Amino acid sequence: MRLNEKIALVTGSANGIGRAIASALAKEGAHVVINDVPLQRERAKEISDEIKRIGRESMVFLADVSNTQEVNQMAEAVLQRFGRLDILVNNAGFPRVSKVIEMTDEQWDAVINTCLRGTFLCSRAFLRTMIDQGSGKILNIASNMAFAVIPRFAQYSAAKAGIVAFTKVLALEVAEYNVNVNAIAPGFIGTEGALSRSPRDHIDRMEKQNPFGRIGRPEDLLGAVLLLVSDDGSYITGETILVTGGFTMR
Repeated sequence: MRLNEKIALVTGSANGIGRAIASALAKEGAHVVINDVPLQRERAKEISDEIKRIGRESMVFLADVSNTQEVNQMAEAVLQRFGRLDILVNNAGFPRVSKVIEMTDEQWDAVINTCLRGTFLCSRAFLRTMIDQGSGKILNIASNMAFAVIPRFAQYSAAKAGIVAFTKVLALEVAEYNVNVNAIAPGFIGTEGALSRSPRDHIDRMEKQNPFGRIGRPEDLLGAVLLLVSDDGSYITGETILVTGGFTMR
């Protein structure tokens, strides 16, 4: 197991991509902290209990990653429980659909704050620990929409492009401490939430435009994730790996 006895935190891990990542880390030997917002309490407990059933330790910390106080409280609780953090996966985020001319301040702020500010706050909260340890892996979940933009997703594309740039800068700042910072940029992934929000014709179009003829599944991301959070990726930093099934070649 590549992550035996490592301590990991995955934000936004009650559902979807975050849930799949949390499960994969546990199966590779990590003890996993589950984070999500209070509305996802039951789902967060479900995945935490699943991780415990396979013999790993797990805890749930409900926090809004865009809130400085809540993030700092989460970091304090994690370090009090485990004494360290080896892997941080900044996954929390969501899209909202609106043309720029119709977009409200609140619609812009909601996406930017969760995706981009949350990535910054969580990274900052655990950086001192990783620096003191002389090791750590930070993995940020970006999106192919940082590169291949779609109308009505301005705030989401801006946030995810910001994550790509943030990843590079932070990687340079902490490389001397043996801390790796990378990102993956998924294409359209057919999570329960994404499928419920997306019209059928949009999904059909995504399938037709993809070289593999299908949309992605959360498990399609796990190979890249495990590479970047394990020692297998110890000489990779500041990179963003596109995991789109070739969609961005179109």
